[in-house]
Amino acid sequence: MSEVQNSQNPVLSRLLVSSALVGSSVAIYQFMMPLFLYDITKSAQAMANLRALEYMPNVLLAPIIGVFIDRVNKKRAHQGAVIVQVCLMTLLVLLMLTGIFEMGVWSIYPIAFMLMTCGYINDNARMSIVKLHIPTSDLTKANARLVSIWTIIAISIPSAAAFLMGYLDFTKMFMLVVIFLIGAFFSNKGLPQDPPKENYVKTSLGKSLKEGIQILWQNTPLLQLCLMVVLMNAADGIIMANLAFLLKDRFDSNNNIVGFVLSLAGVGAFLGSLFAPRIRQKLGLSNLFKVGFALNAILCLPPIIYAHPVTFGITVFGLGFVGMIQAICIWSFRQESTPAAYIGRVSGLTGAIFKIGMPVGILISGALVSSHASSMVFIIAMTLQIILLVGFYHSKMNCSKIA
Repeated sequence: MSEVQNSQNPVLSRLLVSSALVGSSVAIYQFMMPLFLYDITKSAQAMANLRALEYMPNVLLAPIIGVFIDRVNKKRAHQGAVIVQVCLMTLLVLLMLTGIFEMGVWSIYPIAFMLMTCGYINDNARMSIVKLHIPTSDLTKANARLVSIWTIIAISIPSAAAFLMGYLDFTKMFMLVVIFLIGAFFSNKGLPQDPPKENYVKTSLGKSLKEGIQILWQNTPLLQLCLMVVLMNAADGIIMANLAFLLKDRFDSNNNIVGFVLSLAGVGAFLGSLFAPRIRQKLGLSNLFKVGFALNAILCLPPIIYAHPVTFGITVFGLGFVGMIQAICIWSFRQESTPAAYIGRVSGLTGAIFKIGMPVGILISGALVSSHASSMVFIIAMTLQIILLVGFYHSKMNCSKIA
């Protein structure tokens, strides 16, 4: 019986528990921070700036983080990043208690940057642990289970957080994040140490990074997928970064409605995580992406035709479903096609490429949505999906390699 099928598998069980706790923490502060900024500034641009800043660690630091993860103990890296997040959230609470945000919102930006940097270290370490301790044949199933935990959190946490805001203020909600992160730290203590490295020779930082680039460059199918994901993530980020502002500013929606609509993306993603292994096996990656790009473009039409919270919900539900299937298959293909000794570096490099277009797209869309109709966000996203579909059909990809 394979490891992932064994219900007594301690590695997957520990990762599921810690993923639930870390995922809850991330979901709360990613939901709360933009709302906190909006309450202070009433500005779509301030919210967009914060969301764009959250992606910058992936763009600027992901390759270096990948080298770091390949060199160190994955378990200790995971725990260390969680501890730093505990310290950052505690600092945020103290700043809120002192009222410093009344003098300006500048101080929330570096905290958000560091939180997301630690979050990326967590993600890279988790992917590396899965690669090291789960059989290759079971990677798609293992990733689907881990992602299903995150998507269950995405479904429940925004609505739960919005409900709790009726009883707790922002400060108490962020204190709750600290408690979840402390729980994640102790859960990670049960993870195994890395297996011994065979024929390991320590090299310089520059040489290690160069080796990772060479491994990725030689993996042509993965490199081609990375270029597609740049636009895929930009299209998704443009919608999700501006959705809360559109609901509150254009439709005067309360926090409960905002949380419910955002959670629909999680519902779609959860269902996508359940079907991803079966759909990949049936269609293969090439056909999966062709169908996915076409569906994503079509799903952007409802809010363009009639802008309303209901059509917003329909669109983000569908995009969550299709996007999660695509994401799981890409992550699994990356793990399957990368040697274990380079998984941290390749994950870091591809992670940087994945997110490189998101900050620019979010900043531009944040400026446009302030002075244009709400449909503009979905028009931009649909255009990107159409470009992906047309480009895929006319590309010279050797699709047989990514079947």
